[in-house]
Amino acid sequence: MPETLNHCPLCKEPGPFVPFFTYLHKTRPENRWVLCRVCGAIFVNPRPTQEELDRYYAAEYREQVQGTAQPKNSNLNEESIRANRLHWFIRRFLPKVERHLDIGSSAGLLLAEIQSDYRCESYGIEPGDAFRDFADEQIREAGGHVKFYRTLNEAPDWGYDLITISHVLEHMTDPLAYLDNLVNHYIPDGGHLMIEVPNLFGEPTALIYPHMVAFCHETLWTIINKVGLTPIEIETSQPGFRHPVSPPPYLTAMARRGNIDIVEDYKARHRAMLHEAMTMGKIQRLLKEQEAAAVQPPP
Repeated sequence: MPETLNHCPLCKEPGPFVPFFTYLHKTRPENRWVLCRVCGAIFVNPRPTQEELDRYYAAEYREQVQGTAQPKNSNLNEESIRANRLHWFIRRFLPKVERHLDIGSSAGLLLAEIQSDYRCESYGIEPGDAFRDFADEQIREAGGHVKFYRTLNEAPDWGYDLITISHVLEHMTDPLAYLDNLVNHYIPDGGHLMIEVPNLFGEPTALIYPHMVAFCHETLWTIINKVGLTPIEIETSQPGFRHPVSPPPYLTAMARRGNIDIVEDYKARHRAMLHEAMTMGKIQRLLKEQEAAAVQPPP
């Protein structure tokens, strides 16, 4: 049975809450959203219990969203674009990574990019059996190695200097408690957390079932601060192949446990920019060489 919240899941202040929006969909359940007067959080109320959501993800989610529980080419194309974009976002802040945990790994493309670049220990959390098996097989065939788990509770709770959680937090019934657990058990001092979520003011499906919380820039910044992390950057992102006048549909954030050294951080980010510019220059030269070779007549 759905449960009615009498307190905000982000600031924990009591209601009453303001009706905000009702998302009606042809196949997915109805989502009724409310707004917290205190912190501005937008969340589902009433909402399904965690047990109901767990059953939905296990039995219906992939089939309802994409028609099959198996990875499809459309999934892989979208995830490949996202993985490449997030990889370079991370590069701006972290010149090295020794131990990486990816939560919600899907087909494992972000994990593969991070491991290939940083040569780090890699761990993934993916509840979907078909996607987890696919990711494991593809990464092994490419010569990499990632240890996968079905849930976070199964993963070792040693410190990770980078945790990535992309398009997962909006599915949590209590995102504040989830992030607090990450900070207290998995992120050491100096460790980093990268978050990406749908942008309430840029992505219409931010309010679709089974999303439980819809984040804007202000509420994402607030929840990061509440769990004891220091936000370094929160920016809007395009997924790729999006019309330039479209509102940016994603919010992408980097946060650190511990203080920020402005001098060293700015120097590191400038070095990362130079690294990215040089890499792009190499790619462009390689493409030009390939194009020139393709148009040369055979001897």
